[in-house]
Amino acid sequence: MKKQLFLLLILLATLSCSDKKQSEGKEEPHNHEQSVTYTCSMHPQITQDAPGSCPICGMALIEKDQNISATDPSTLSFTEEALSLMKVETFTVGKSVGSSTPKELSGSIQIDETKRFDQTTKYSGRIERLFVHSEGEVIRKGQKIAEIFSPEIYKTQKELLIAARSKNNQPQYYHAVREKLQIMKFSDQWIDALESRGEAEAYFDLVAETGGTLIDLTISEGDAVKKGQLLYTAADLSTVWAQLDGYENDLESVSVGQRVLLKSPNLSTFTSEGTIGFIDKVLNEKTHTYNIRVEVSNDSGVLKPGMFVQATLEPRESNGLQIPASAVLWTGKRSLVYVQTTSSSFEIREIEIGQQDAEYYKVLSGLTEGESVVVSGAFQIDASAQLKGLQSMMSYQTEASESIAPFTAQEDSMMSALIQPYLTLKDELVRSDTKAASAAVTKMLSLLSDKKYVFSRSNLKALLGSFQKTDDIEEQRELFRLISNEMIQWASSTQSVSNKLYVQFCPMANNNKGAKWLSAEEQIRNPFYGDAMLTCGSIVEVIE
Repeated sequence: MKKQLFLLLILLATLSCSDKKQSEGKEEPHNHEQSVTYTCSMHPQITQDAPGSCPICGMALIEKDQNISATDPSTLSFTEEALSLMKVETFTVGKSVGSSTPKELSGSIQIDETKRFDQTTKYSGRIERLFVHSEGEVIRKGQKIAEIFSPEIYKTQKELLIAARSKNNQPQYYHAVREKLQIMKFSDQWIDALESRGEAEAYFDLVAETGGTLIDLTISEGDAVKKGQLLYTAADLSTVWAQLDGYENDLESVSVGQRVLLKSPNLSTFTSEGTIGFIDKVLNEKTHTYNIRVEVSNDSGVLKPGMFVQATLEPRESNGLQIPASAVLWTGKRSLVYVQTTSSSFEIREIEIGQQDAEYYKVLSGLTEGESVVVSGAFQIDASAQLKGLQSMMSYQTEASESIAPFTAQEDSMMSALIQPYLTLKDELVRSDTKAASAAVTKMLSLLSDKKYVFSRSNLKALLGSFQKTDDIEEQRELFRLISNEMIQWASSTQSVSNKLYVQFCPMANNNKGAKWLSAEEQIRNPFYGDAMLTCGSIVEVIE
């Protein structure tokens, strides 16, 4: 009995070990849950590991992988819901049929130099009487201008009368004396009358060699005149020139033969038309303007030399590509756009643009007709690209720096004028006041629009123009960051800073990449976060 019990215990132990080995040999299934990140479609910088609401806009967070997917480092794809929330709008690239806004220029009426005439004396003498007395008088060809006493002509008349008596025997001498009087502008009729009369005259008439309006009378009664001396200047004012001041940024908009509408600020009912006949090839180094000459009919005589006029240039025909100014993102000298590659995908692309015409830029390269570019929501797309570590505006900004052209004296003066409204802009962003910030930018743009000066920093102009088109505080702050870069670049290179300026830096702005701005106060007032982080930042440079 004991022996049987012992064998039973051994058997149970063996079975137990066998089960344990089998159990140890089996692989237990493991449940690895994939981590999910949640983000905001409108503010992709907001991320967290659990569902919730965006602390900025209050919208429900969605899974990041459902919102954005990217396989190409320059391309982003979004869900339809995300695109709707970001309010993305696109524009189809097409050809422009001409300038959408006529060019406005100013200038003055001048004499048509091809119809100006200067009459000079052909002999010496003394002015005995004048028959014209003031500038503005209209004279006719052959009209008596003055009576002159000339011993030189009296002597030549005597010589002709002597030669006439022997012209059959000495014809060469006779013709030589007669030709001498012809060179002095005496007509054949006058010479024939002298021969018939047989008596020389000491006093005779000066007559107008051509008709026109008397512009300048240089003689008076009793004046002694020499051969070649100017007597008067006259001009035919039936046609005149409108001399207009062209600016560098107008070069692509003007051409010879272009029609121009003229108005006078002092004649409310007056309008006239003309065509551009000449464009100066040389730029005035002081004013950076060039002359545009418009030929204008003036049969009515209403246009007077010296009168100020305003000109509207008829738009030129053009078949070049154009895109709205709001589509262009700026990074230094580079121009970037987001191109829609599919209904939900966008690619960042560098393009080359030309002159801005009203709300549009001419496209020189980088786009083809029919492609679609983002005109609204581009900053949200770019923020998403930065969040994913894809190509973005920041990628282009951090590439090898380009050499920056020095500021001209005029640009330096204009930048000095921009400092005060720029500081106002900074203060309004500290207060998160989007309307007041836009007003400050409008002031900056008005200063840059003064056509007496040429300001070639198109990057700053474009940034300010983009700022004007948005009332989103986040977009305004991003544009302010880029505007500040331009202002700091100037302030660091000029000697025109009259008051101390502080270059301040926030390491958390620009998706933790940092951003700088200028301030007139040493105390930190952060324009990128306002009250949320009012004093975040430090002074990195002092400009005096």
